[in-house]
Amino acid sequence: MPLAAFGGYNGRKPEKIQKYRAVSRDLFYESASPDDVFPKVFEVGKISEVHIRARGLPDTAWIFCASEDGFDLDGNNYFPEYATVFSDDSVSGYKKQSPSDRLKMPHLPYERTSEGIVLKVVFPREGRYVFSMRSGGKVIGRVWVYALESDLFSLRPYRGDIHMHTTFSDGRDTNLEMALSALSVGCDFISPSDHRRREGSIDLIRKFEGVPSSLKVFPAEEAHASLLHINNFGSTGSIEEWSRRERADFDAHTNRILGSIPPSLKLSDLDALTLAQSEAVFEKIGEMGGISIFNHPYWRRNGEQLCVSDGLRDALISRGKFDAYEIVNGSINYDSSDLSAARHAEAAQSGNYMPIVGCSDAHNSGELGCGVTLAFAASCDLNGVKSAIMSRSTVAVDTFGSFERPKMYGKMRMLKYASFLWKNFFPLHDEICLGQAAALREYFEGGKTRELRERVAEEAGKLADLEKKVWG
Repeated sequence: MPLAAFGGYNGRKPEKIQKYRAVSRDLFYESASPDDVFPKVFEVGKISEVHIRARGLPDTAWIFCASEDGFDLDGNNYFPEYATVFSDDSVSGYKKQSPSDRLKMPHLPYERTSEGIVLKVVFPREGRYVFSMRSGGKVIGRVWVYALESDLFSLRPYRGDIHMHTTFSDGRDTNLEMALSALSVGCDFISPSDHRRREGSIDLIRKFEGVPSSLKVFPAEEAHASLLHINNFGSTGSIEEWSRRERADFDAHTNRILGSIPPSLKLSDLDALTLAQSEAVFEKIGEMGGISIFNHPYWRRNGEQLCVSDGLRDALISRGKFDAYEIVNGSINYDSSDLSAARHAEAAQSGNYMPIVGCSDAHNSGELGCGVTLAFAASCDLNGVKSAIMSRSTVAVDTFGSFERPKMYGKMRMLKYASFLWKNFFPLHDEICLGQAAALREYFEGGKTRELRERVAEEAGKLADLEKKVWG
Protein backbone atom coordinates (compact mmCIF):
# COMPACT_ATOMS: atom_id res chain seq x y z
CA MET A 1 0.00 0.00 0.00
CA PRO A 2 1.54 3.34 -0.97
CA LEU A 3 2.24 5.94 1.68
CA ALA A 4 -0.26 8.27 0.00
CA ALA A 5 -2.96 6.27 1.75
CA PHE A 6 -1.77 7.73 5.05
CA GLY A 7 -3.32 11.17 4.68
CA GLY A 8 -1.14 13.56 2.72
CA TYR A 9 0.04 17.18 2.86
CA ASN A 10 -2.49 18.73 0.51
CA GLY A 11 -2.48 22.34 1.64
CA ARG A 12 -1.69 25.43 -0.37
CA LYS A 13 1.88 25.88 -1.46
CA PRO A 14 3.03 29.24 -0.07
CA GLU A 15 4.13 31.52 -2.89
CA LYS A 16 6.93 33.05 -0.85
CA ILE A 17 8.48 29.76 0.19
CA GLN A 18 8.45 27.72 -3.00
CA LYS A 19 11.71 26.01 -2.06
CA TYR A 20 10.10 24.58 1.06
CA ARG A 21 9.93 20.88 0.18
CA ALA A 22 10.69 19.49 3.61
CA VAL A 23 7.62 17.28 3.26
CA SER A 24 8.90 14.18 1.50
CA ARG A 25 6.95 11.11 0.48
CA ASP A 26 10.06 8.97 0.17
CA LEU A 27 9.61 6.06 2.59
CA PHE A 28 13.31 5.67 3.22
CA TYR A 29 14.89 9.12 3.06
CA GLU A 30 14.17 12.16 5.21
CA SER A 31 10.44 11.62 5.19
CA ALA A 32 8.15 13.83 7.17
CA SER A 33 4.65 13.25 8.48
CA PRO A 34 3.12 16.68 9.08
CA ASP A 35 -0.53 15.67 8.91
CA ASP A 36 -0.36 11.90 9.35
CA VAL A 37 0.10 11.76 13.12
CA PHE A 38 -1.14 13.78 16.10
CA PRO A 39 0.04 14.67 18.60
CA LYS A 40 3.63 14.94 17.39
CA VAL A 41 5.49 15.97 20.56
CA PHE A 42 5.18 14.03 23.83
CA GLU A 43 6.58 14.13 27.33
CA VAL A 44 9.04 11.44 28.30
CA GLY A 45 7.84 8.86 30.81
CA LYS A 46 4.13 9.53 30.49
CA ILE A 47 1.45 7.36 28.90
CA SER A 48 0.88 8.89 25.48
CA GLU A 49 -1.91 8.32 23.02
CA VAL A 50 -0.74 8.46 19.41
CA HIS A 51 -3.26 8.89 16.58
CA ILE A 52 -2.04 7.85 13.13
CA ARG A 53 -3.98 8.47 9.95
CA ALA A 54 -3.86 5.11 8.23
CA ARG A 55 -7.01 4.57 6.25
CA GLY A 56 -7.01 1.19 4.53
CA LEU A 57 -4.37 -0.35 6.79
CA PRO A 58 -4.35 -4.12 6.08
CA ASP A 59 -5.53 -6.48 8.79
CA THR A 60 -2.09 -8.12 8.61
CA ALA A 61 -0.27 -4.89 9.51
CA TRP A 62 2.25 -4.83 12.33
CA ILE A 63 3.37 -1.64 14.06
CA PHE A 64 6.86 -1.10 15.48
CA CYS A 65 8.38 1.92 17.20
CA ALA A 66 12.04 2.75 17.60
CA SER A 67 14.17 5.72 18.59
CA GLU A 68 16.51 7.24 16.04
CA ASP A 69 19.51 5.74 17.81
CA GLY A 70 18.25 2.19 17.35
CA PHE A 71 16.28 1.14 20.45
CA ASP A 72 12.70 0.04 20.84
CA LEU A 73 10.44 1.36 23.60
CA ASP A 74 11.72 -1.30 26.02
CA GLY A 75 15.34 -0.28 25.49
CA ASN A 76 16.29 -3.22 23.27
CA ASN A 77 18.45 -2.83 20.19
CA TYR A 78 16.21 -2.44 17.18
CA PHE A 79 17.60 -3.50 13.80
CA PRO A 80 14.65 -4.67 11.74
CA GLU A 81 16.68 -5.83 8.78
CA TYR A 82 19.74 -7.47 10.35
CA ALA A 83 20.61 -9.95 13.10
CA THR A 84 23.96 -10.48 14.82
CA VAL A 85 25.73 -13.73 14.00
CA PHE A 86 27.62 -15.44 16.85
CA SER A 87 30.22 -18.14 16.32
CA ASP A 88 31.92 -20.00 19.18
CA ASP A 89 30.67 -17.41 21.68
CA SER A 90 32.13 -14.53 19.72
CA VAL A 91 30.56 -12.04 17.34
CA SER A 92 31.42 -12.78 13.74
CA GLY A 93 29.15 -10.41 11.81
CA TYR A 94 25.63 -9.76 10.63
CA LYS A 95 23.12 -11.42 8.39
CA LYS A 96 19.95 -10.13 6.81
CA GLN A 97 16.85 -11.47 8.47
CA SER A 98 14.13 -13.23 6.54
CA PRO A 99 10.66 -11.64 6.43
CA SER A 100 9.35 -14.32 8.79
CA ASP A 101 12.06 -13.55 11.36
CA ARG A 102 11.28 -9.84 11.24
CA LEU A 103 7.66 -10.54 12.08
CA LYS A 104 8.77 -12.19 15.32
CA MET A 105 9.99 -8.86 16.68
CA PRO A 106 7.86 -7.32 19.45
CA HIS A 107 5.09 -5.21 17.95
CA LEU A 108 2.70 -2.66 19.41
CA PRO A 109 -1.01 -3.26 20.00
CA TYR A 110 -3.34 -0.72 18.46
CA GLU A 111 -6.99 0.10 18.04
CA ARG A 112 -8.63 1.00 14.77
CA THR A 113 -10.63 4.18 14.25
CA SER A 114 -12.49 5.68 11.30
CA GLU A 115 -9.34 7.64 10.41
CA GLY A 116 -6.69 5.07 11.19
CA ILE A 117 -5.23 3.69 14.40
CA VAL A 118 -4.56 4.68 18.01
CA LEU A 119 -1.67 3.43 20.14
CA LYS A 120 -0.83 3.96 23.80
CA VAL A 121 2.88 4.07 24.49
CA VAL A 122 5.45 5.46 26.93
CA PHE A 123 8.51 7.09 25.41
CA PRO A 124 11.48 6.21 27.64
CA ARG A 125 13.93 8.93 26.63
CA GLU A 126 14.20 12.19 24.76
CA GLY A 127 14.53 12.11 21.00
CA ARG A 128 12.93 11.34 17.66
CA TYR A 129 10.90 8.16 17.21
CA VAL A 130 9.54 6.44 14.13
CA PHE A 131 6.44 4.28 13.93
CA SER A 132 6.95 1.75 11.16
CA MET A 133 3.93 0.02 9.65
CA ARG A 134 4.66 -3.32 7.97
CA SER A 135 2.67 -5.92 6.11
CA GLY A 136 3.91 -9.00 4.33
CA GLY A 137 7.44 -8.29 5.47
CA LYS A 138 7.48 -4.86 3.78
CA VAL A 139 7.35 -1.32 5.11
CA ILE A 140 4.10 0.30 3.97
CA GLY A 141 4.25 3.51 5.97
CA ARG A 142 6.19 5.52 8.52
CA VAL A 143 5.39 8.47 10.76
CA TRP A 144 7.66 10.45 13.06
CA VAL A 145 7.15 11.92 16.53
CA TYR A 146 9.37 13.48 19.18
CA ALA A 147 9.63 12.99 22.95
CA LEU A 148 10.98 15.63 25.33
CA GLU A 149 12.00 15.90 28.94
CA SER A 150 9.61 18.10 30.94
CA ASP A 151 11.77 21.26 30.86
CA LEU A 152 11.79 21.50 27.06
CA PHE A 153 8.30 20.06 26.67
CA SER A 154 6.94 23.03 28.65
CA LEU A 155 8.29 25.43 25.99
CA ARG A 156 7.06 26.11 22.46
CA PRO A 157 9.01 26.96 19.31
CA TYR A 158 8.52 30.49 17.97
CA ARG A 159 10.21 31.58 14.77
CA GLY A 160 11.19 35.19 14.26
CA ASP A 161 13.44 37.79 12.71
CA ILE A 162 14.70 40.71 14.81
CA HIS A 163 17.00 42.40 12.29
CA MET A 164 15.36 44.01 9.24
CA HIS A 165 15.04 47.46 7.70
CA THR A 166 12.10 49.52 6.49
CA THR A 167 11.49 52.88 4.86
CA PHE A 168 12.22 54.43 8.25
CA SER A 169 15.88 53.97 7.24
CA ASP A 170 17.30 52.42 4.06
CA GLY A 171 14.72 49.67 3.51
CA ARG A 172 12.67 49.50 0.32
CA ASP A 173 9.34 48.52 1.92
CA THR A 174 7.22 49.99 4.68
CA ASN A 175 7.23 48.49 8.14
CA LEU A 176 3.69 47.17 7.57
CA GLU A 177 4.69 45.48 4.33
CA MET A 178 7.68 43.89 6.06
CA ALA A 179 5.38 42.62 8.82
CA LEU A 180 2.85 41.10 6.43
CA SER A 181 5.59 39.52 4.34
CA ALA A 182 7.37 38.16 7.41
CA LEU A 183 4.15 36.55 8.59
CA SER A 184 3.61 35.05 5.13
CA VAL A 185 6.93 33.20 5.41
CA GLY A 186 6.11 31.88 8.88
CA CYS A 187 7.41 34.42 11.40
CA ASP A 188 5.77 34.48 14.82
CA PHE A 189 7.64 37.60 15.93
CA ILE A 190 9.60 40.40 14.29
CA SER A 191 11.52 43.55 15.14
CA PRO A 192 12.22 46.21 12.55
CA SER A 193 15.69 47.43 13.51
CA ASP A 194 16.21 50.47 11.36
CA HIS A 195 19.57 52.20 11.24
CA ARG A 196 19.78 54.77 14.03
CA ARG A 197 16.00 54.80 14.43
CA ARG A 198 13.77 52.95 16.85
CA GLU A 199 10.66 54.63 15.43
CA GLY A 200 10.13 52.02 12.72
CA SER A 201 9.43 49.33 15.29
CA ILE A 202 7.46 51.61 17.64
CA ASP A 203 5.24 52.80 14.79
CA LEU A 204 4.56 49.18 13.76
CA ILE A 205 3.72 48.20 17.34
CA ARG A 206 1.11 50.99 17.33
CA LYS A 207 -0.30 49.74 14.01
CA PHE A 208 -0.85 46.29 15.53
CA GLU A 209 -2.39 47.51 18.79
CA GLY A 210 -5.78 45.84 19.20
CA VAL A 211 -5.37 43.73 16.07
CA PRO A 212 -6.13 40.05 16.85
CA SER A 213 -3.07 38.74 15.05
CA SER A 214 -0.66 36.10 16.30
CA LEU A 215 2.31 38.10 14.97
CA LYS A 216 4.20 39.86 17.76
CA VAL A 217 6.17 43.04 17.13
CA PHE A 218 9.01 44.06 19.46
CA PRO A 219 11.05 47.30 19.64
CA ALA A 220 14.55 47.43 18.19
CA GLU A 221 17.04 49.61 16.38
CA GLU A 222 20.43 49.07 14.78
CA ALA A 223 22.62 51.43 16.74
CA HIS A 224 25.67 53.15 15.22
CA ALA A 225 26.99 55.10 18.18
CA SER A 226 30.24 53.27 17.48
CA LEU A 227 31.60 51.77 14.26
CA LEU A 228 30.15 48.46 15.41
CA HIS A 229 26.60 47.64 14.33
CA ILE A 230 24.64 46.74 17.48
CA ASN A 231 21.04 45.59 17.74
CA ASN A 232 19.30 47.34 20.60
CA PHE A 233 16.59 44.71 21.03
CA GLY A 234 13.65 45.04 23.37
CA SER A 235 14.81 48.02 25.40
CA THR A 236 12.74 50.94 26.63
CA GLY A 237 14.67 53.64 24.79
CA SER A 238 16.83 54.62 21.84
CA ILE A 239 20.60 54.37 21.95
CA GLU A 240 20.94 56.87 19.12
CA GLU A 241 18.91 59.47 21.00
CA TRP A 242 20.97 58.88 24.12
CA SER A 243 24.32 59.14 22.33
CA ARG A 244 23.26 62.37 20.58
CA ARG A 245 21.17 64.17 23.17
CA GLU A 246 23.20 63.09 26.18
CA ARG A 247 26.60 63.17 24.57
CA ALA A 248 28.37 64.02 27.80
CA ASP A 249 27.00 60.88 29.44
CA PHE A 250 27.93 58.75 26.43
CA ASP A 251 31.45 60.19 26.40
CA ALA A 252 31.80 59.63 30.16
CA HIS A 253 30.91 55.95 29.70
CA THR A 254 33.34 55.73 26.78
CA ASN A 255 36.24 57.42 28.54
CA ARG A 256 35.84 55.25 31.66
CA ILE A 257 35.98 52.08 29.56
CA LEU A 258 38.75 53.41 27.33
CA GLY A 259 40.94 53.91 30.38
CA SER A 260 40.43 50.30 31.45
CA ILE A 261 41.50 48.65 28.16
CA PRO A 262 44.78 46.82 28.82
CA PRO A 263 47.72 47.44 26.46
CA SER A 264 48.04 43.65 26.14
CA LEU A 265 45.11 43.68 23.71
CA LYS A 266 47.37 45.57 21.26
CA LEU A 267 44.49 47.45 19.68
CA SER A 268 44.93 50.39 17.34
CA ASP A 269 43.61 53.73 18.54
CA LEU A 270 40.53 53.37 16.32
CA ASP A 271 39.84 49.82 17.52
CA ALA A 272 40.28 50.82 21.16
CA LEU A 273 37.84 53.71 20.75
CA THR A 274 35.35 51.43 18.95
CA LEU A 275 35.64 48.86 21.72
CA ALA A 276 35.01 51.49 24.40
CA GLN A 277 32.09 53.10 22.57
CA SER A 278 30.55 49.70 21.82
CA GLU A 279 30.78 48.58 25.44
CA ALA A 280 29.23 51.90 26.50
CA VAL A 281 26.31 51.04 24.20
CA PHE A 282 26.08 47.52 25.64
CA GLU A 283 25.91 48.98 29.15
CA LYS A 284 23.19 51.47 28.25
CA ILE A 285 21.07 48.84 26.49
CA GLY A 286 21.26 46.74 29.65
CA GLU A 287 20.25 49.73 31.79
CA MET A 288 17.19 50.16 29.55
CA GLY A 289 16.18 46.52 29.93
CA GLY A 290 17.20 45.41 26.46
CA ILE A 291 19.47 42.83 24.90
CA SER A 292 22.59 43.97 23.04
CA ILE A 293 23.41 41.91 19.96
CA PHE A 294 26.71 41.95 18.06
CA ASN A 295 25.39 42.16 14.50
CA HIS A 296 27.06 40.42 11.52
CA PRO A 297 30.56 40.01 13.00
CA TYR A 298 32.00 39.23 9.55
CA TRP A 299 30.17 41.73 7.38
CA ARG A 300 32.35 43.37 4.73
CA ARG A 301 31.87 47.08 4.28
CA ASN A 302 31.31 47.76 0.57
CA GLY A 303 32.06 44.09 -0.05
CA GLU A 304 35.74 44.66 0.77
CA GLN A 305 37.14 45.12 4.26
CA LEU A 306 35.62 43.35 7.24
CA CYS A 307 33.58 45.65 9.46
CA VAL A 308 35.89 44.99 12.39
CA SER A 309 39.45 43.73 12.63
CA ASP A 310 40.26 40.29 14.00
CA GLY A 311 41.87 41.93 17.03
CA LEU A 312 38.82 44.03 17.85
CA ARG A 313 36.46 41.10 17.31
CA ASP A 314 38.54 38.91 19.58
CA ALA A 315 38.58 41.61 22.24
CA LEU A 316 34.80 42.04 22.05
CA ILE A 317 34.25 38.30 22.39
CA SER A 318 36.80 37.69 25.14
CA ARG A 319 35.50 40.60 27.25
CA GLY A 320 31.93 39.37 26.73
CA LYS A 321 30.05 42.61 27.38
CA PHE A 322 27.38 42.12 24.70
CA ASP A 323 24.45 39.79 25.33
CA ALA A 324 24.07 37.84 22.09
CA TYR A 325 25.86 37.09 18.85
CA GLU A 326 24.23 37.22 15.42
CA ILE A 327 25.58 33.95 14.06
CA VAL A 328 23.34 34.00 10.95
CA ASN A 329 22.85 37.09 8.81
CA GLY A 330 21.07 35.71 5.78
CA SER A 331 21.13 38.54 3.27
CA ILE A 332 24.74 39.74 3.20
CA ASN A 333 27.90 38.41 1.54
CA TYR A 334 28.02 34.67 1.15
CA ASP A 335 30.65 33.69 3.73
CA SER A 336 29.58 35.97 6.58
CA SER A 337 27.46 33.42 8.43
CA ASP A 338 29.98 30.63 7.86
CA LEU A 339 32.77 32.72 9.37
CA SER A 340 30.55 33.83 12.24
CA ALA A 341 29.67 30.21 12.97
CA ALA A 342 33.32 29.13 12.93
CA ARG A 343 34.27 31.91 15.34
CA HIS A 344 31.37 31.01 17.62
CA ALA A 345 32.53 27.39 17.64
CA GLU A 346 36.05 28.45 18.63
CA ALA A 347 34.67 30.54 21.49
CA ALA A 348 32.50 27.62 22.62
CA GLN A 349 35.51 25.30 22.62
CA SER A 350 37.11 27.74 25.03
CA GLY A 351 34.10 27.56 27.33
CA ASN A 352 32.37 30.70 26.05
CA TYR A 353 29.10 29.61 24.42
CA MET A 354 27.57 32.93 23.41
CA PRO A 355 23.78 33.23 23.12
CA ILE A 356 22.87 33.27 19.43
CA VAL A 357 20.28 34.63 17.03
CA GLY A 358 19.67 34.23 13.31
CA CYS A 359 18.33 37.14 11.25
CA SER A 360 17.73 38.16 7.66
CA ASP A 361 18.98 41.78 7.80
CA ALA A 362 16.41 42.17 5.02
CA HIS A 363 16.25 45.52 3.27
CA ASN A 364 13.20 44.48 1.26
CA SER A 365 10.35 42.02 1.74
CA GLY A 366 11.77 39.56 -0.79
CA GLU A 367 14.76 38.87 1.46
CA LEU A 368 12.69 37.85 4.47
CA GLY A 369 12.98 34.24 5.60
CA CYS A 370 16.64 33.78 4.65
CA GLY A 371 17.71 33.96 8.30
CA VAL A 372 15.55 33.34 11.37
CA THR A 373 15.70 32.53 15.06
CA LEU A 374 13.86 29.61 16.61
CA ALA A 375 13.19 30.64 20.20
CA PHE A 376 12.05 27.93 22.61
CA ALA A 377 10.04 30.00 25.02
CA ALA A 378 7.21 29.80 27.51
CA SER A 379 5.27 32.40 25.52
CA CYS A 380 5.62 34.46 22.36
CA ASP A 381 6.05 37.80 24.06
CA LEU A 382 9.02 40.06 24.60
CA ASN A 383 10.01 38.56 27.94
CA GLY A 384 9.64 35.04 26.57
CA VAL A 385 11.86 35.68 23.56
CA LYS A 386 14.45 37.60 25.59
CA SER A 387 14.56 34.77 28.12
CA ALA A 388 15.03 32.19 25.36
CA ILE A 389 17.96 34.13 23.91
CA MET A 390 19.68 34.71 27.23
CA SER A 391 19.16 31.11 28.42
CA ARG A 392 20.72 29.84 25.17
CA SER A 393 17.45 28.20 24.16
CA THR A 394 17.60 29.35 20.55
CA VAL A 395 18.55 27.85 17.22
CA ALA A 396 19.74 30.12 14.42
CA VAL A 397 18.64 29.02 10.96
CA ASP A 398 20.24 30.00 7.65
CA THR A 399 17.88 29.18 4.79
CA PHE A 400 19.74 31.12 2.11
CA GLY A 401 19.83 28.93 -0.99
CA SER A 402 17.69 26.12 0.40
CA PHE A 403 14.62 26.31 2.58
CA GLU A 404 14.41 22.54 2.34
CA ARG A 405 17.89 21.93 3.73
CA PRO A 406 18.75 24.88 5.95
CA LYS A 407 21.88 25.27 8.03
CA MET A 408 21.10 25.25 11.73
CA TYR A 409 23.26 26.39 14.62
CA GLY A 410 22.71 25.80 18.30
CA LYS A 411 23.16 23.32 21.09
CA MET A 412 22.72 19.72 19.98
CA ARG A 413 19.61 19.08 22.04
CA MET A 414 17.83 22.12 20.63
CA LEU A 415 19.09 21.56 17.12
CA LYS A 416 17.86 17.97 16.88
CA TYR A 417 14.42 19.05 18.04
CA ALA A 418 14.44 22.03 15.65
CA SER A 419 15.30 19.75 12.74
CA PHE A 420 12.30 17.56 13.53
CA LEU A 421 10.00 20.58 13.79
CA TRP A 422 11.26 22.02 10.51
CA LYS A 423 9.95 19.00 8.65
CA ASN A 424 7.01 17.88 10.77
CA PHE A 425 5.49 21.02 12.31
CA PHE A 426 6.44 24.14 10.38
CA PRO A 427 4.89 23.10 7.04
CA LEU A 428 1.49 23.16 8.74
CA HIS A 429 2.38 26.26 10.76
CA ASP A 430 3.50 28.16 7.68
CA GLU A 431 0.38 27.34 5.72
CA ILE A 432 -1.73 28.89 8.50
CA CYS A 433 0.57 31.93 8.67
CA LEU A 434 0.15 32.46 4.95
CA GLY A 435 -3.62 32.50 5.32
CA GLN A 436 -3.42 34.89 8.26
CA ALA A 437 -1.11 37.22 6.32
CA ALA A 438 -3.65 37.39 3.50
CA ALA A 439 -6.42 38.19 5.99
CA LEU A 440 -4.30 40.87 7.67
CA ARG A 441 -3.44 42.48 4.36
CA GLU A 442 -7.12 42.72 3.48
CA TYR A 443 -7.82 44.12 6.96
CA PHE A 444 -5.24 46.91 6.70
CA GLU A 445 -6.05 47.71 3.07
CA GLY A 446 -9.81 47.14 3.19
CA GLY A 447 -10.97 49.55 5.87
CA LYS A 448 -10.46 47.55 9.10
CA THR A 449 -14.08 46.42 9.18
CA ARG A 450 -15.50 44.23 11.91
CA GLU A 451 -15.91 41.39 9.43
CA LEU A 452 -12.26 41.55 8.38
CA ARG A 453 -11.15 41.78 12.00
CA GLU A 454 -13.08 38.60 12.79
CA ARG A 455 -11.45 36.88 9.84
CA VAL A 456 -7.99 37.81 11.15
CA ALA A 457 -8.92 36.45 14.58
CA GLU A 458 -10.17 33.24 13.04
CA GLU A 459 -6.96 32.73 11.08
CA ALA A 460 -4.84 33.52 14.14
CA GLY A 461 -6.85 31.05 16.20
CA LYS A 462 -5.84 28.26 13.84
CA LEU A 463 -2.28 28.46 15.15
CA ALA A 464 -3.49 27.97 18.72
CA ASP A 465 -5.54 25.00 17.57
CA LEU A 466 -2.53 23.53 15.77
CA GLU A 467 -0.40 23.90 18.91
CA LYS A 468 -2.97 21.94 20.93
CA LYS A 469 -2.92 19.18 18.31
CA VAL A 470 0.87 18.93 18.05
CA TRP A 471 1.87 18.89 21.72
CA GLY A 472 0.31 15.89 23.45
